[in-house]
Amino acid sequence: EQVSKWLIADTGNDPDRCARLCGCFDRASRPFFEQAMQHLSDIDLSNWSGEQRMTVWDKLRDIHTHHTIYQKQPSSMPSDLLGLLAIQMKRYEPLDPHLRYRWLFNGAHSLPEEDVDGHEEVQNRLSAEGAKAILDHGGVEAVQNMTLTSENAGLLADACGRISLSDAHEFALLDWSVGHGDGKVGWFARALVNSLYRVKGWYWVDSVMENEDWLSWPEPKKAAFFAALPFEPATWDRAASLGSGSKSAYWKTCVPRGRMDAERSLFAAERYLENGRPLRALTAALRHGRGDKCEAPTELLTSALE
Repeated sequence: EQVSKWLIADTGNDPDRCARLCGCFDRASRPFFEQAMQHLSDIDLSNWSGEQRMTVWDKLRDIHTHHTIYQKQPSSMPSDLLGLLAIQMKRYEPLDPHLRYRWLFNGAHSLPEEDVDGHEEVQNRLSAEGAKAILDHGGVEAVQNMTLTSENAGLLADACGRISLSDAHEFALLDWSVGHGDGKVGWFARALVNSLYRVKGWYWVDSVMENEDWLSWPEPKKAAFFAALPFEPATWDRAASLGSGSKSAYWKTCVPRGRMDAERSLFAAERYLENGRPLRALTAALRHGRGDKCEAPTELLTSALE
């Protein structure tokens, strides 16, 4: 007991030491836990930065999540102690949404109340809450900053597509991200386009193409936008409607995916060959069938293999 008192007293008001103290809670005795909770409750947080609060809050949240998920296990924390932990979690929670939701978009922590069946539902709910809070607090720039600093830009983008963005915010994020290749920003763009399409459909795609700012996009940028849409005739027709330059840029960018019937797979293979992508042509041709089931003309396969 005396050692516990020394340990808590040595922690003082130091954020790093407080975080290390929280790391002892998993198997702490009840008296030690209650004393530590009282110590955390007495600390004056007025001079703590958001990052310092998050250092402790991350530890508290992880412990609370773990013991909530496994509450039926004999080694889990009693519910009354979990209640004390929840009070301190609320107290140390960062006010800045960027800090408060960074853990979620980094994907390094378990989700609260997570189980196998409910994982996607909880993730969708929390990511939508996080994206909205970040956007409301700091606008498009805050979403951009989170994209650049997070490990899961795709989850953030998918959430942005589900939270009813204003037209101005929506196009600003598209204009910033589309056409940025394979890095975090490019990943965000592909996930955002895909999410918005799933929510709004082809009507939304056409509305983007009617936006005045769309006209200023270079052909590679428009091609990247189309490449994030479903790989099907509705996309191909829209890319072709903008002229041979946009059509060619699309086929030089897109990747075949999803199931296709023979007609679609052969059409895609021919377009790839026309645009100097024989390996993609072969992938598209074989997507409908391989071996005896392949219906691609021998001439097309030979051209792709040359």
